[in-house]
Amino acid sequence: MEGLIFSVSGARGVVGHGLDPLALTRIAAHFGAWVGRGTVAVGRDSRVSGEMAMAAVTSGLLGAGNDVVDLGIVATPTVEVAVRELGARGGIQISASHNPANWNALKLLSSRGIFLTAAEGADLKRRIDGSEPVFAEWDALGQRSERADFSEIHVQRILASPLVDAAAVRAAGLSAVVDCVHGAGAPAARILLERLGVRASWLYDEPTGRFPRNPEPTPENLTELAAAVIASGSDVGFALDPDADRVSVVDETGRPIGEEVTLAVVLDFVLPQVAGDVVVNVSTTSAIDDVAARHGRRVHRTPVGEVNVTEKMLAIGAQAGGEGNGGVIVPAVNPGRDGILGMALVLTALARGPRVSELAGRIPRWIMRKEKIETGLLSVDQVLEALAEGFAGATLDRTDGLKLIDESGWVHVRKSNTEPILRLLAEARDASTVDSLVTKTRRLVERVGAASRA
Repeated sequence: MEGLIFSVSGARGVVGHGLDPLALTRIAAHFGAWVGRGTVAVGRDSRVSGEMAMAAVTSGLLGAGNDVVDLGIVATPTVEVAVRELGARGGIQISASHNPANWNALKLLSSRGIFLTAAEGADLKRRIDGSEPVFAEWDALGQRSERADFSEIHVQRILASPLVDAAAVRAAGLSAVVDCVHGAGAPAARILLERLGVRASWLYDEPTGRFPRNPEPTPENLTELAAAVIASGSDVGFALDPDADRVSVVDETGRPIGEEVTLAVVLDFVLPQVAGDVVVNVSTTSAIDDVAARHGRRVHRTPVGEVNVTEKMLAIGAQAGGEGNGGVIVPAVNPGRDGILGMALVLTALARGPRVSELAGRIPRWIMRKEKIETGLLSVDQVLEALAEGFAGATLDRTDGLKLIDESGWVHVRKSNTEPILRLLAEARDASTVDSLVTKTRRLVERVGAASRA
């Protein structure tokens, strides 16, 4: 469908420019037929377009003969939990995650409560592109119901994990500031912190969908949270993205430790308590390899995309992993990225004694830059081949796009799953090397662009 991006992250686009009620209804109806008649759990984040999208999605599913359980405004991992708890045929979370407020998306879940695999998504996309949806007769339409208790159920699952020591957190008397960016994370986050006895201060917890800052929980976007941690003397700051499947941490001094280090801190805490190797995506920091080696584990890397990590974890029995954007995955609790779970694990680690700055200080130092390259008319294949030639002698990893690795660090360039851009990531032990890697990469891309215009 023109104007929409289809990937392992679902179908997303700009509202009114490809993403409209007709497109949403059509996708939902095809999805309902694809999963088979039965219950579909549907939630949404707080975006202004969410009510429209919920109505369109509900109409498509009911028209296809599926029953809809409307979960309201909830975190993406809450929808994942609901699919499994309800024994649903599938689920839809209406959320464009970190994209700006004028975007929205359908995150599509199978009956396993995880995103559709690449093969499943491709099969559904063929249906959408190749035929019109088939709607049910008047007496075979689906029925709609509401459930408002799944944030509570989600938190109960987290607190039931042996990795979360609620008694220790309560005894520690911790305090936190939470920035919900006017997204969907506040209901579950509030329940969690109340159950754990954490004294909480809140920034932007009303689910208005009018993001007060860039919604990605990256360090440069967390200045207000950092100031609030310092002003309140809190032990930790948490930043959630709009659908709360990612979390990033600010330490007690007001320093954002970064979403990559947030995942490393969680894994450093969890690995001594679980068996198995670690799974992360190919873009995630090399600090994960250092942490895994410390605990005698191997690291397995997948293409970027939550479902790719989840599938590999389930296949090899990994008990901990995630993505370096602050997406913590512990399959025993929830086989998907879960920012609320990430908060609980960090708080449990803090209850054992060390401060956030000390936990982060245990992670070997790597410096990463994340940038975007506007593709325009560029051929992605030509760009990647030019990079392979330009970084002669580097080890080439084609797991997802192209990752070039040498003794100084690495560069990874790939097509985004969520925006019409290329993503450029570079990591090394020092900033000057990272700058050099980024500069060289951009020059090579510019040469491809100049040649294509000649």
